[in-house]
Amino acid sequence: MHNRDLNLVDLDLVDLNLDSTPIITWLAQARKQGNLGVPALRRSLIARMIWQVAYQRSTGLIENVAYLIGRRAWGENSRATLATDMVHLRQVMTSAGHHLAYSHQPEHKGFYIRGRPLLDPQLERRMIGAMAEIDPAQMAITRQLTPAQRFTQAMSMIDFVTKAGVYRLRQRQPTLSLEEAQRRVRQGKVV
Repeated sequence: MHNRDLNLVDLDLVDLNLDSTPIITWLAQARKQGNLGVPALRRSLIARMIWQVAYQRSTGLIENVAYLIGRRAWGENSRATLATDMVHLRQVMTSAGHHLAYSHQPEHKGFYIRGRPLLDPQLERRMIGAMAEIDPAQMAITRQLTPAQRFTQAMSMIDFVTKAGVYRLRQRQPTLSLEEAQRRVRQGKVV
Protein backbone atom coordinates (compact mmCIF):
# COMPACT_ATOMS: atom_id res chain seq x y z
CA MET A 1 0.00 0.00 0.00
CA HIS A 2 1.40 3.39 -0.98
CA ASN A 3 1.34 6.56 1.09
CA ARG A 4 -1.19 8.01 -1.37
CA ASP A 5 -3.54 5.05 -0.75
CA LEU A 6 -3.28 5.35 3.04
CA ASN A 7 -4.48 8.94 2.94
CA LEU A 8 -7.48 8.29 0.68
CA VAL A 9 -9.19 5.79 3.02
CA ASP A 10 -11.48 7.05 5.82
CA LEU A 11 -10.38 10.65 5.19
CA ASP A 12 -13.03 12.32 7.33
CA LEU A 13 -13.42 9.75 10.11
CA VAL A 14 -11.50 10.78 13.25
CA ASP A 15 -12.42 9.89 16.82
CA LEU A 16 -12.47 13.21 18.67
CA ASN A 17 -14.01 11.92 21.90
CA LEU A 18 -10.89 13.12 23.69
CA ASP A 19 -10.44 12.28 27.36
CA SER A 20 -7.86 10.79 29.70
CA THR A 21 -8.55 7.16 28.78
CA PRO A 22 -5.10 5.56 28.45
CA ILE A 23 -3.96 5.39 24.84
CA ILE A 24 -3.48 1.61 24.97
CA THR A 25 -7.00 1.10 26.36
CA TRP A 26 -8.50 3.39 23.72
CA LEU A 27 -6.52 1.65 20.97
CA ALA A 28 -7.71 -1.79 22.07
CA GLN A 29 -11.33 -0.56 22.08
CA ALA A 30 -10.94 1.08 18.66
CA ARG A 31 -9.44 -2.07 17.16
CA LYS A 32 -12.20 -4.21 18.68
CA GLN A 33 -14.88 -1.93 17.18
CA GLY A 34 -13.04 -2.03 13.85
CA ASN A 35 -14.64 1.10 12.41
CA LEU A 36 -11.43 3.09 11.88
CA GLY A 37 -9.19 2.47 8.90
CA VAL A 38 -5.43 3.01 9.14
CA PRO A 39 -5.47 6.78 8.40
CA ALA A 40 -8.37 7.39 10.78
CA LEU A 41 -6.75 5.30 13.50
CA ARG A 42 -3.43 7.12 13.02
CA ARG A 43 -5.09 10.56 13.10
CA SER A 44 -7.22 9.65 16.10
CA LEU A 45 -4.09 8.50 17.94
CA ILE A 46 -2.32 11.75 17.11
CA ALA A 47 -5.26 13.82 18.37
CA ARG A 48 -5.46 11.77 21.57
CA MET A 49 -1.70 12.01 22.19
CA ILE A 50 -1.73 15.78 21.77
CA TRP A 51 -4.83 16.06 23.99
CA GLN A 52 -3.24 14.06 26.79
CA VAL A 53 0.28 15.52 26.57
CA ALA A 54 0.72 18.99 25.10
CA TYR A 55 3.74 20.09 23.09
CA GLN A 56 4.18 16.95 21.03
CA ARG A 57 6.84 17.22 18.34
CA SER A 58 6.71 15.63 14.91
CA THR A 59 9.42 13.07 15.59
CA GLY A 60 7.77 11.93 18.81
CA LEU A 61 4.37 11.61 17.14
CA ILE A 62 5.82 9.59 14.27
CA GLU A 63 7.73 7.26 16.58
CA ASN A 64 4.86 6.78 19.06
CA VAL A 65 2.31 6.01 16.35
CA ALA A 66 4.77 3.63 14.66
CA TYR A 67 5.29 1.88 17.99
CA LEU A 68 1.55 1.54 18.63
CA ILE A 69 0.21 0.56 15.20
CA GLY A 70 3.31 -0.16 13.11
CA ARG A 71 5.67 1.77 10.88
CA ARG A 72 3.65 0.78 7.78
CA ALA A 73 0.85 3.03 9.02
CA TRP A 74 2.91 5.99 7.82
CA GLY A 75 3.45 4.80 4.26
CA GLU A 76 6.63 5.65 2.35
CA ASN A 77 7.18 9.16 3.71
CA SER A 78 6.21 9.57 7.37
CA ARG A 79 6.91 13.33 7.48
CA ALA A 80 4.71 14.02 4.44
CA THR A 81 1.96 11.80 5.85
CA LEU A 82 2.16 13.60 9.21
CA ALA A 83 1.94 16.98 7.47
CA THR A 84 -1.19 15.83 5.61
CA ASP A 85 -2.62 14.43 8.86
CA MET A 86 -2.02 17.69 10.73
CA VAL A 87 -3.77 19.74 8.03
CA HIS A 88 -6.73 17.35 8.19
CA LEU A 89 -6.74 17.29 12.00
CA ARG A 90 -6.71 21.09 12.19
CA GLN A 91 -9.83 21.21 10.00
CA VAL A 92 -11.67 18.41 11.78
CA MET A 93 -10.74 19.64 15.26
CA THR A 94 -11.76 23.21 14.43
CA SER A 95 -15.19 21.97 13.35
CA ALA A 96 -15.40 20.11 16.71
CA GLY A 97 -14.52 23.28 18.66
CA HIS A 98 -10.84 22.52 19.35
CA HIS A 99 -7.95 24.62 18.09
CA LEU A 100 -4.85 22.60 17.18
CA ALA A 101 -1.80 24.85 17.36
CA TYR A 102 2.00 24.67 17.31
CA SER A 103 4.14 26.45 19.88
CA HIS A 104 7.60 27.70 18.91
CA GLN A 105 8.54 28.72 22.45
CA PRO A 106 11.83 27.03 23.42
CA GLU A 107 10.46 25.61 26.69
CA HIS A 108 7.14 24.52 25.13
CA LYS A 109 7.80 23.57 21.53
CA GLY A 110 5.34 21.34 19.70
CA PHE A 111 1.67 20.67 18.96
CA TYR A 112 -0.98 21.41 21.57
CA ILE A 113 -4.71 22.07 21.75
CA ARG A 114 -5.37 25.70 22.61
CA GLY A 115 -7.99 26.13 25.33
CA ARG A 116 -7.69 22.55 26.58
CA PRO A 117 -8.36 22.33 30.31
CA LEU A 118 -5.23 21.92 32.39
CA LEU A 119 -6.65 18.63 33.60
CA ASP A 120 -9.08 16.48 31.73
CA PRO A 121 -12.36 16.51 33.75
CA GLN A 122 -12.32 12.69 33.95
CA LEU A 123 -8.79 12.74 35.34
CA GLU A 124 -9.67 15.56 37.73
CA ARG A 125 -12.59 13.54 39.17
CA ARG A 126 -10.31 10.55 39.70
CA MET A 127 -7.72 12.69 41.45
CA ILE A 128 -10.30 14.28 43.76
CA GLY A 129 -11.61 10.83 44.67
CA ALA A 130 -8.11 9.55 45.33
CA MET A 131 -7.19 12.61 47.41
CA ALA A 132 -10.28 12.10 49.58
CA GLU A 133 -9.07 8.62 50.48
CA ILE A 134 -5.62 9.71 51.72
CA ASP A 135 -5.15 9.08 55.41
CA PRO A 136 -2.42 11.35 56.87
CA ALA A 137 -1.60 8.84 59.63
CA GLN A 138 -1.14 6.05 57.07
CA MET A 139 1.01 8.32 54.90
CA ALA A 140 3.27 9.06 57.89
CA ILE A 141 3.73 5.33 58.46
CA THR A 142 4.38 4.70 54.76
CA ARG A 143 7.07 7.42 54.66
CA GLN A 144 9.00 5.52 57.33
CA LEU A 145 9.16 2.34 55.24
CA THR A 146 12.10 1.52 53.00
CA PRO A 147 11.46 1.20 49.25
CA ALA A 148 11.71 -2.60 49.61
CA GLN A 149 9.11 -2.58 52.38
CA ARG A 150 6.80 -0.38 50.28
CA PHE A 151 7.20 -2.75 47.35
CA THR A 152 6.40 -5.75 49.57
CA GLN A 153 3.34 -3.93 50.91
CA ALA A 154 2.15 -3.12 47.37
CA MET A 155 2.64 -6.72 46.23
CA SER A 156 0.71 -7.92 49.26
CA MET A 157 -2.20 -5.62 48.38
CA ILE A 158 -2.18 -6.79 44.76
CA ASP A 159 -2.13 -10.42 45.91
CA PHE A 160 -5.07 -9.78 48.27
CA VAL A 161 -7.16 -8.08 45.57
CA THR A 162 -6.36 -10.86 43.08
CA LYS A 163 -7.37 -13.57 45.55
CA ALA A 164 -10.59 -11.74 46.38
CA GLY A 165 -11.39 -11.43 42.66
CA VAL A 166 -10.67 -15.12 42.06
CA TYR A 167 -12.87 -16.07 45.01
CA ARG A 168 -15.81 -13.93 43.76
CA LEU A 169 -15.42 -15.18 40.20
CA ARG A 170 -15.39 -18.83 41.27
CA GLN A 171 -18.47 -18.20 43.43
CA ARG A 172 -20.32 -17.04 40.31
CA GLN A 173 -18.79 -19.71 38.06
CA PRO A 174 -18.05 -22.80 40.20
CA THR A 175 -16.92 -24.92 37.24
CA LEU A 176 -14.07 -22.53 36.47
CA SER A 177 -10.61 -23.87 37.35
CA LEU A 178 -8.43 -21.93 39.77
CA GLU A 179 -5.86 -21.24 37.03
CA GLU A 180 -8.48 -19.94 34.58
CA ALA A 181 -10.04 -17.73 37.26
CA GLN A 182 -6.61 -16.30 38.13
CA ARG A 183 -5.85 -15.66 34.46
CA ARG A 184 -9.16 -13.82 33.94
CA VAL A 185 -8.74 -11.69 37.07
CA ARG A 186 -5.16 -10.74 36.14
CA GLN A 187 -6.25 -9.78 32.64
CA GLY A 188 -9.25 -7.84 33.91
CA LYS A 189 -11.68 -10.13 32.04
CA VAL A 190 -14.10 -10.42 34.95
CA VAL A 191 -17.70 -9.65 34.04
